[in-house]
Amino acid sequence: MAELTPAERATVTTAAHTVAGSGAAYGAMTAVGRARTLAAALRSFRPVLVLGDPELINTGPRSATDTANIATLVTSATALIGLVMAPAATAHLGDVFGAANVASARACYAAAAGRLAYLHTNGSDRHRSLRLQRRGRGRRPHQQRPDGTVPADDRHARH
Repeated sequence: MAELTPAERATVTTAAHTVAGSGAAYGAMTAVGRARTLAAALRSFRPVLVLGDPELINTGPRSATDTANIATLVTSATALIGLVMAPAATAHLGDVFGAANVASARACYAAAAGRLAYLHTNGSDRHRSLRLQRRGRGRRPHQQRPDGTVPADDRHARH
């Protein structure tokens, strides 16, 4: 909804309340119910909008611009994590997480930085394909074609 003007957001929100029956009924819905109702209101407001395929969320960058934007994001996130991990931030971490939990919070931030670096270095296409295989979608390793042959890229695959 960030792309909509304030007036358009108000129109969509009113439509969502109408679909739910009232503003109170909309507010009483679960988060999933509100999201579905809001999506229906958005589609009725702008029929040309298409909600994205959630399976494409973890695909790697598709263009040089995507690659540059992801590199900027990783650099900025790493810098912010570095600020939080700095010894000067110990008092702030204690204020947020409690003095007894500072070491645990630092460990969590370190793990996040490590995971971010790993995903940036290795991309996420492979992780997406493995996840789809676990869900029973996508081509499994050593899957035969209808003619009985095995694709060349799968003959020596180890998963």
